[in-house]
Amino acid sequence: MLAASKKRPRTARDEEFYMSHYQKDANTERGYSMTQSGSFVEQARGAVLDFTGEDVDEMKNKRGKLRWDAKKKKFVQGTGVGSDNKKMVRTESGALISATYKSGRFTEWQAKTKISIPRTGEQELAGGKVGRKRYRHNKVEAPKEVDRLHVAYERKQKKLKKHAETENASGTGAATSKPARPGGAVKSELKTADQIRKARELKERRRAKTGRHAKATKGKRK
Repeated sequence: MLAASKKRPRTARDEEFYMSHYQKDANTERGYSMTQSGSFVEQARGAVLDFTGEDVDEMKNKRGKLRWDAKKKKFVQGTGVGSDNKKMVRTESGALISATYKSGRFTEWQAKTKISIPRTGEQELAGGKVGRKRYRHNKVEAPKEVDRLHVAYERKQKKLKKHAETENASGTGAATSKPARPGGAVKSELKTADQIRKARELKERRRAKTGRHAKATKGKRK
């Protein structure tokens, strides 16, 4: 008798140590919600038996009936309960959307940057700049002294000496150097025989270091 009187659990899980993926009382909150479509108020309104509007035309007229909104001070459609109570905002394109979709990020960005974007059909300002002023590096400084314990001390010292001779020959120093004026002397881009030979030697050294050699092309089979 005692075994028969006890109720068997429907599931084998222990409610004390089980966490459901559904929120507690989620269905109850959804039923009493006033802002979601399909709420208890809207379902109850649909279940009411109405004897006044039996024809299709009368039902359409009742659905489109206007009511006075005390906050907006004008006549609006809908009952103002449930999904009809949502606040609507108008976008830049003119479409009406729910106010919950408006984040205000663009307004905050416009207030920080203080940039006014012209509307559709407006003419842009003649003196308006699209981007900010770009920084250009024009400062020329003398190279630093080479450390005597450096591995490539001799090579860097020769390069430094050659750079100093070039500046003395041109009559310009590091402190008084200025960018070239338009129409002035243009530096020749043609390489000398010595530069070409050095470039070939450097290329061969890199090629031997990496171990990449050109493969011999095989003759075509006849």
